[in-house]
Amino acid sequence: MATPDALLDTSILIDISRSNADAIGWLNNQRQTLFGLPVLVCMEFVDGARDSAERRKALELINRFPMIHLTPVDTGWAQQQHAKHKLSHNVGIHDALIAASAVRLAIPIYTLNLKHFSALSHVNTVRPY
Repeated sequence: MATPDALLDTSILIDISRSNADAIGWLNNQRQTLFGLPVLVCMEFVDGARDSAERRKALELINRFPMIHLTPVDTGWAQQQHAKHKLSHNVGIHDALIAASAVRLAIPIYTLNLKHFSALSHVNTVRPY
């Protein structure tokens, strides 16, 4: 599997699945970029399905992208960041784990929720639209 150029956060997948014009236009202009999905983004996205039809559509969308799995280094980094920033910046467990893959791969996370990642060390976040 080729290393992705960037990761997508759940907020971007939600907009794509809802056929948000800004999200679709932006994604269509990114033909040269290989986006990956952290495993937790895949799980969050499927978790939002309300019935089997939505689950099927969610799985079809996430299967268009390579899934990025966590490593022991990722989980260790995420645990340290979560412990350090939970009280001061309300850093969530999922966001720390999502960010860990981006830090390990030294690639940006495309998200609509910049604040969720702002306190985490060495995380490059981009709001694409």
